[in-house]
Amino acid sequence: MSVTSWLNSTGVRQSAILTGGNVVSTFISALALILLSRILGPAAYGAFSVAFALSMLTTKIFDFGLNLSLQKYLSQAAGHSRLKVHQLVTYGFRIKLLGSGAILLAAFGLTVPLSHALHLSDQLAIIFLGIALGLIIYWFDFVAYLFQSLSAFSLTAVLAMVQAATKLLVILSLILAGVTSAAITYLAYGLAPLTGLGLGLIKLKDRWHWQPGLSSPARSALWRLTRYTAMLTIAQALTDYLDIILVQNLTDQYQTGLYAAAARIGLLLAVVAFSINSVMNTRAAKYTDPQVLRRYQKKALSFAGFSLFSLVILLPLSPWLLYLTAGPAYLLADPALKYLLTAGVVMIATAPLAAVFYGLDFPLYFALVGVTQVVVLVGFSWYLIPVWGIVGAGQARLLMRVVVLGVTLLCLAWVRRPAFRYVNT
Repeated sequence: MSVTSWLNSTGVRQSAILTGGNVVSTFISALALILLSRILGPAAYGAFSVAFALSMLTTKIFDFGLNLSLQKYLSQAAGHSRLKVHQLVTYGFRIKLLGSGAILLAAFGLTVPLSHALHLSDQLAIIFLGIALGLIIYWFDFVAYLFQSLSAFSLTAVLAMVQAATKLLVILSLILAGVTSAAITYLAYGLAPLTGLGLGLIKLKDRWHWQPGLSSPARSALWRLTRYTAMLTIAQALTDYLDIILVQNLTDQYQTGLYAAAARIGLLLAVVAFSINSVMNTRAAKYTDPQVLRRYQKKALSFAGFSLFSLVILLPLSPWLLYLTAGPAYLLADPALKYLLTAGVVMIATAPLAAVFYGLDFPLYFALVGVTQVVVLVGFSWYLIPVWGIVGAGQARLLMRVVVLGVTLLCLAWVRRPAFRYVNT
């Protein structure tokens, strides 16, 4: 395949739009956290990072894979049935309302036991806010997935940048006011996505109206897929944020702060992978011709190989990335950052390959990857962190990403067999 044809493809352009917007928004959010980490110091920043990890875990666990399932069926319905689009979105809203109540119950019920498990018994507010403010991200992610499913990638990017800019303004205001409390800082930071969520709901009114009546077969198909995407979504949340919780549990707040600063830099690569995956999931879900899907697989393999070469440039920059962002106080995290950056690049290489399974009748892949991620990360983390500290946490994450890439390649080889039934349902 020529480079020109690859660059001119619609998928690449849409990926560039969403990735560009998400990278800009992540850069703005990262700038806010850079300022915050310098003001709070490693220990307080560690407590802040635990709250953030709890928010993200709450969001994904209570989503239960519904966003991914809706993305597939909305993408398929968008070009054929506006009525079904309205019905699917309405059904999604109903489920999300039930999930909202469950999140609030979890915030009140889990705060005390989690505070003891994470050695933060004197900081109950951090634990409570971490769970409760996950509700805002829970709704923001839902709205963002709806727009991605309808191929409104530019709008999705705008919403991400709006909420990121709000975070930066909030942090700047707190710094000017001299606030150094981790709990107060996280309260303000956690409320910031309300701006992006509000704008998203306003824009959604122009594209959707309340329409109950989703058919029983459609609901059954949605939940049949959700059984598998739930495992993947929850597993991804655990693999993205559980390492910070484990570092806090197995070391101390200072080490958690160091690792969180490195993980925040590595998050930029995860955002790139997520953006590519979001666009490619939407496109692959529409592919019904086996030949088209095979051509896409070849493009995805080429992209994966190209991505891995970027490590040659990226790894030598890791100490400078820490120094220029979090500051010299966090340079002890450089060895861990090298592993995290490598893991991020492997994740980017995997993203377009994983999207292939949105065009196939092979939902088992999502469950398989989900379970594999959790088992590998938790197993290696429990072994490596007590021995190597935060470097062990970075090593565990890299091993997990390599195993997921291997599982993805094995599954692709399996579905390429002539006997495999190419059905997009």
